[in-house]
Amino acid sequence: SDLKQAVRYLIRQKPLVYKYANDSARDLLLGGSADIGVVWNGEMLYSQKLNPALDFVIPKEGTEVFIDAWVIPKNAFHVSNAEKWINFMCRPDIAYKNFKYLTYATPNEGARKKMPKKIRENQKLFPPDSALKKSEVLRDLGPDGDDLYSMYWKTYKSEN
Repeated sequence: SDLKQAVRYLIRQKPLVYKYANDSARDLLLGGSADIGVVWNGEMLYSQKLNPALDFVIPKEGTEVFIDAWVIPKNAFHVSNAEKWINFMCRPDIAYKNFKYLTYATPNEGARKKMPKKIRENQKLFPPDSALKKSEVLRDLGPDGDDLYSMYWKTYKSEN
């Protein structure tokens, strides 16, 4: 029933929306085609370098939290090399280089210590616990959940 209600809301909202964009939202904002967009906070520093007028906010209701992770498949042929790679990427100096390139938050405390204080204390990049408590990590709903979301997405997309 929540999804059904959400689709009704989105359909009513459709005339106000320029475009539902995934990773291209950042480029729409940078190019001035859109005034508001949903982007990851890791895009913030890069975007603000190109357009200092852009700002980033976390909604008071919370947001989605994502976690990138290094994993080794259980049937991997070169487990030792994979472990070496992960250990290398977790070195504070390398994790900091990775942060500087990607500008996505890192849980690596050694890397964070290398950051300028202004970045290390940026609550938009490293949200405080109060914001994280209101946020959620998406979970896999399995094939039935995927089918349900797909059905409602198709319903939304088919409406004018």
